[in-house]
Amino acid sequence: MGPFILALSVIEAKLNKGLQKRRKRSSTRICSEGAKDFSSAGSSEAATEAGNGTCHDPESAHRCRGECADLRTEIAIVLDGSGSIEAEDFIWAKEFIYNVMKAFYEKCFECVFALVQYGNIIWTEFDLREGKVANGALEKVQAVKQVYNVTRTASAIQHVLDSIFNESCGSQKNASKKIIVLTDGETFLDTLDLKTVISSERMAGIDRYAIGVSSRLHEDLVCFSI
Repeated sequence: MGPFILALSVIEAKLNKGLQKRRKRSSTRICSEGAKDFSSAGSSEAATEAGNGTCHDPESAHRCRGECADLRTEIAIVLDGSGSIEAEDFIWAKEFIYNVMKAFYEKCFECVFALVQYGNIIWTEFDLREGKVANGALEKVQAVKQVYNVTRTASAIQHVLDSIFNESCGSQKNASKKIIVLTDGETFLDTLDLKTVISSERMAGIDRYAIGVSSRLHEDLVCFSI
C-alpha cells in the first residue's frame, strides 16, 4: 500500500469517526426535542415514536432539525505548492485531495470543502460556497497549478481562519471544522510562527490533520497534527 493510499485510508477513517459521533449526538437531540413537541401537543403515541427515533410529524421534525441539528462539516484543505515540492509529489497531492473529496461527496451530504494553496502567494483555489458543488470543486482541484517559492505554512493556516472559516465567506458558526495540511514539512520564510497560530483561541475545536508530501516528516508536521 503506497503512502498516499495509506494516508487516504487514515483520513477517511478519522473523518468518518467524527461524522458518526456528530450524527449520533444530533439524532438524539432531534428526537428528544421532537418527543417534547409531540408530548406538548397531547399525543403520547407520537411522543413515544419520536423518542424512539421515528419522528414522523413533518412540521415538528423540520422545526426540530432547524434548531437542534448542526451536522454540517467544513473541511479546509491546505496544499503546499512551494518550490521544495517536486512536480511528481504535487501531482500525487492533488490526486489525494481529489480522492478524499470524491469519497466524501458520495457519502456525506453534510460535508463541504475549501482548498487553499500556498507558496510565494496564499491563494484560495475555492471557498466553502464553491465547495458545495461537487463536480465544480473536483474540476478545480484538477486544474490547480503549483505556485512555487517559499513555505509559509503558518500564514496559510491563518488564512483559513481569516478567509475560509468566516461567515461572510460561507462558513457556518456551529459547523464542525477540520483542516488537512499537505506539506513536505519545514516552514521557510514565514512571518508567522506555526505554534502561535495553532495555539490561538480561534483554533479551539478545529480538528487538524497533517499529510507528509514526500518521505520527510518534519517537526512542523507533528506539531500541527497533535
